[in-house]
Amino acid sequence: MTRIGSIVNKRVKGMAAAAAVAVVCGGIALAGSPVAIAEQSTTKCYNGTGNTKKFDLPGKTDIHMNADPCITRYSSGRMTATIRIGWSEASLPAVGSGHKFDDFKINVRLERRPNGSSSDSTVASKTCTVTSTVNASWSGDTSCSVTVSGVYNSGYDWSSDGWLRYDIDNDGKGGSDWSLTGSPLIR
Repeated sequence: MTRIGSIVNKRVKGMAAAAAVAVVCGGIALAGSPVAIAEQSTTKCYNGTGNTKKFDLPGKTDIHMNADPCITRYSSGRMTATIRIGWSEASLPAVGSGHKFDDFKINVRLERRPNGSSSDSTVASKTCTVTSTVNASWSGDTSCSVTVSGVYNSGYDWSSDGWLRYDIDNDGKGGSDWSLTGSPLIR
């Protein structure tokens, strides 16, 4: 065997041995770093009919939209508030230009209240402009989230809440706000 063949053979055997150790030791990667273990989480989402709306679009097919605020607590103490929206055409085939909105924003808030209280305070918030996403197709979905690490405290109930701000193209009314019903509380 040539010197280069001997070196390659030793490296292959070494990698095979490292792979065997990884299997036996339960997750040591070849580079020696631990394999990531999925973080446990609990999520609660609003699933009622209060966050459903039909948008009357002048000269175009109307669309139906739903919005679902969700709160997620992770085992690390990280908290995430998300609002997911989904939309679809109210009738087929879709008629008119795809430019449905001049502006469309999702505002999501991570809120908390002392256990037993009904007074929420905002821990963090974020506004996402999703106009181009909503205008891109007659049906779809998108979301906006805000995350804060290490904030969880069991002395509080946590929730996700927010609003949608929209300006329908060519309706002459300007912008409007749609206040959402928030997620269930998570403790």
